[in-house]
Amino acid sequence: MSKGRVVQVFFVVANRGGERVAAQLTKGLSERGYEPVSVGIYRSAAANVDTVDFVVLADARPGPRQVIPVWWRLLRLLRRERPVAVILHTQVAGLLGATAALVARVPSRIIIHHINVGVSGRLFRPIEALAGSVGLYTDIVFVGTAIHDEVRRFPRRYRARTEVIPNAVEIPEPVDGAAARARFDLDPDEFVVLAVGALTDQKNHEVLVRALAGVPRSTLVLAGEGPRAEMLRALAADNEVNLRMLGHIAPADVFALYGAADLYAMPSRAEGRSLALLDAVSAGLPVVLSDIGQNVEVMGDAARYCPTEDVACWHRCLAELVGDPAALATLRAACSAHDIGTVEQVVDAYAACIERRRRTPSDRS
Repeated sequence: MSKGRVVQVFFVVANRGGERVAAQLTKGLSERGYEPVSVGIYRSAAANVDTVDFVVLADARPGPRQVIPVWWRLLRLLRRERPVAVILHTQVAGLLGATAALVARVPSRIIIHHINVGVSGRLFRPIEALAGSVGLYTDIVFVGTAIHDEVRRFPRRYRARTEVIPNAVEIPEPVDGAAARARFDLDPDEFVVLAVGALTDQKNHEVLVRALAGVPRSTLVLAGEGPRAEMLRALAADNEVNLRMLGHIAPADVFALYGAADLYAMPSRAEGRSLALLDAVSAGLPVVLSDIGQNVEVMGDAARYCPTEDVACWHRCLAELVGDPAALATLRAACSAHDIGTVEQVVDAYAACIERRRRTPSDRS
């Protein structure tokens, strides 16, 4: 017997970690007796077959005049589906989805913060604090302690609804490294430094390009799409860095790419709990990360860290690992032994949120 529908809502459907979390929840909640439905307000032009299971409400990003008609479509969908819960990914989806869900009398309204509150604009912080404090959301989930700690000055009623549910990833099957390199046409004798993620300012890939200048027999492989692609190509040419840009890699293929790499590097300026980082660790790669709190929370003493913008530090660290197999092996062993949690734990935690509201629909005070 079905436990009821669960509707997940995104503002924009794209090739990002949030959509992958939604896929994990769809599978896991289905196995636990729920009927998940995924909804997007609109689909990014770059979104591909990884996101075909979404119900999309608009043909393009809605302007101010289209917001109310789109909200009305979402409300009608919720009234038709009569879900026991909505799970809202990011703040814009949260505001649109939670108000519609409140009108539709959905008992469980869960918002997930995949990254810092207000990263899209300072105005979002006071709006978020108000929305959570008055009960627009019944549960406010952060994917890591570091981003949760950033709301410690929010009102008590807001903080009473919060909890941390760390992201996790599936453990992949072992990959033949030589076959993986052949698949992606990578030189078997080169040292491959891999970074996976959107080519945006947040991901800070230009630091890696500059840091690898002058490091012999190294290749930087970037898997992702975004507005900084041409700038990164030009920067690599200016610095004589061997750069391979692969574009978006489907989740079904991404673990083969990890198998082709020697090292994973992530100089991000901001993160939540990066699925790409978790993938790299689960695939057995050693990792070098920016020293932001979110990354340190995930890896503790098991990773190497550099200040986000310190190109000299990144250069020294990468050059050492490229040239010292023993240092690389030590780092790999530390990463491989590190506990990063399981997807089952994640799904259980969200299911517990839904069940709590089914048993006790009143808000926490």
